[in-house]
Amino acid sequence: MLRRYPSVSYFLEMPFQEAADIYFKAVEQEQDQKLWEMWLARYQHMDKDNFMSFEQFKINSKSQRSIKRSEEEVLEDADSILKSLKVKAPA
Repeated sequence: MLRRYPSVSYFLEMPFQEAADIYFKAVEQEQDQKLWEMWLARYQHMDKDNFMSFEQFKINSKSQRSIKRSEEEVLEDADSILKSLKVKAPA
């Protein structure tokens, strides 16, 4: 976002809601740009059997990000991460 607005003071002077709206729009545009680049990389390997338009790719990507997991699954993952980070003390 600072690529477009080089000074943070620009945002500090505007109403909070307006600054938040601009921020969220900038984040959305950045995500769309990343998705576009991913789609372009896949496009060169597409043929008539597996072609997917950018809009379809974008919808599929957003639906995959919103997969819900149970609290138990999240806690199991957190536990396994914590276990993997524990380092045994040298004997």
